[in-house]
Amino acid sequence: MVLLVLALAVGAAAVTGLFASMTPTDTAVHAPDARTPGTPLVGTLGTRPSTADREADNGVALGMVELRWADWETSPGAWNESYQRQITDQIDALHRAGLRVTLGLGLHYTPSWVRDRPFVDDHGNRSEQADFVFDARNRAAAEAFIGHAATVIDFSRLWAVRISSGSRSELMYPQGGTWWAFSPGALGTAARPDTVRANPFPDWRPGDGDGLSEPDRRRWYQWYLASLADTARWQMRMAQAHGFQGWFQVLTPGSGIRPSVRERIIEQGLPDGLGGEGVDWPEIYRLVAGFGPPGRVVAYVTSVGDDSGGNSGCQPGDRAVPLDADRADGWSSTRWIARIAAEHGFPVAGENPGYTASPEYQRQYRDDSDDGLLATTFRLAQECSFQSVYWAHDDQLWNGTVDRGQFFDLVRALPPEPTS
Repeated sequence: MVLLVLALAVGAAAVTGLFASMTPTDTAVHAPDARTPGTPLVGTLGTRPSTADREADNGVALGMVELRWADWETSPGAWNESYQRQITDQIDALHRAGLRVTLGLGLHYTPSWVRDRPFVDDHGNRSEQADFVFDARNRAAAEAFIGHAATVIDFSRLWAVRISSGSRSELMYPQGGTWWAFSPGALGTAARPDTVRANPFPDWRPGDGDGLSEPDRRRWYQWYLASLADTARWQMRMAQAHGFQGWFQVLTPGSGIRPSVRERIIEQGLPDGLGGEGVDWPEIYRLVAGFGPPGRVVAYVTSVGDDSGGNSGCQPGDRAVPLDADRADGWSSTRWIARIAAEHGFPVAGENPGYTASPEYQRQYRDDSDDGLLATTFRLAQECSFQSVYWAHDDQLWNGTVDRGQFFDLVRALPPEPTS
């Protein structure tokens, strides 16, 4: 296993050219984190304070803490001091261990009094999640929460912040395969955030191929994606307002819909399907590139080793393959998002899917062979020149689910981090 990782570290130099444009421009913040291609910083999700020292001693560089809004703000303006101490103690412990800390804002753990303002889809269904895309009141409530969090968490010391839609744990609309743009704010009331443009065709419903011309359907579709991307802009600005100067990890799972699928569904009038979740990653990252702080946005794959595309890794010629090329349709989600990242000069990072999946996936998760999830995650992180890779989750390293010794062997086999 260790020999496999060492071989990949040597072979990773072949893909250096693919990511040559990914050096951060904000050198004052990021110079200590420069990495040799194929040698990612390693972290875990939900890092336990009690074992952070042991992880750091074995080469782990990153820890991650996720807030739970509903646990912290139990009613408007009422703060759970016990939970607050738990969070601050956890962050302090990771820093004392020498780990750089990544923060999940935890907006998707939304209090019930905010979930009362949900998304509405094209069939009139209300989502279980709060609408942070089209409802300025929900954003204001989240801003108050993060503002309070920033009084006890030093955002200037954080290494990275995870960016989702606020409604879900990744940058996506709700599930269901429908189109979630028919709440009052989405239809043009005063509830809409100032940074979100008005619905260009509020009386039209997706699926009606005859109701709009194809150019107008495309315009509506672009508006739908731009509105989702605006939640990323909003969270980035919010973190910066509280002194954050690190990396923004834009959380994107799977392959989403490829350009060929985008064109087909626009032609068909935007029928129900995966497109309604907003998972058009080439377009989402293009939009993020238009507003993200230069040198501080990371394309982040939340599904490393998900068995898509045979878990194919990145190749030296990937950068020359157009995003709409048919040959890219068979790539793994990791290779695909790495290719999109290269289009915009973003570094790439990621995590494996967590343990709460199907029994078949759990077998892969536990597999300690070179084809198991642990080895596959490290292989893909190296082959695609990740800036950082996180194991999901820390608990599974310490409760016997996976071989902790194997994990540490893989970490230690990576070349050391530069000291200057």
